[in-house]
Amino acid sequence: LTSAGPDAPRPKGLGEMLLATVERVSPEGQRLLETLAVVGQPAGLDVVTSAAELESSISLLPELESGRLVRVRTTRSGEEIEISHDRIRRALLDSISPDALTDSHRRLLNALEATGEADAEMLATHAEGCGELESAATYTSRAAAEAAEALAFDRAARLYERAIHLRGRDDEETRVMRVRLGNALV
Repeated sequence: LTSAGPDAPRPKGLGEMLLATVERVSPEGQRLLETLAVVGQPAGLDVVTSAAELESSISLLPELESGRLVRVRTTRSGEEIEISHDRIRRALLDSISPDALTDSHRRLLNALEATGEADAEMLATHAEGCGELESAATYTSRAAAEAAEALAFDRAARLYERAIHLRGRDDEETRVMRVRLGNALV
């Protein structure tokens, strides 16, 4: 599987084999892959590039696509990129230290907020991931309101419950969320 000699240690499992493939990628490509692993879903190429603190990712795409590590597709709003398989994503996530994971969530949150067009639920995920629970509660509440407006009441109820939990205190805003949760459940 690798071009290493016969005495080279062999990967013990699929996760290690996938990480060995990732280790053959350039350092910039690895940084982009780690950022994509934290995103966990298709995201704008410009956002991921910014969050990975790269000037450009265009030169990295042939390397990553030929290794079947990512998929890039063109949408109405630009190019989206995602890791090609969930096993690759999980192997990468398992290899990231807790501090690096927190930092990656923070960089993603900043990059997404800078667009002004990011999905509220995605913002909430990264705000929570970097420990900004107040922001996470606000974004989760916004996502719940959007779900309720779209008549997705089960999703809205789940999101309101999450927002209430994230706030962790009983104040006027939390009481308003509880009323909205009740309305979604009705």
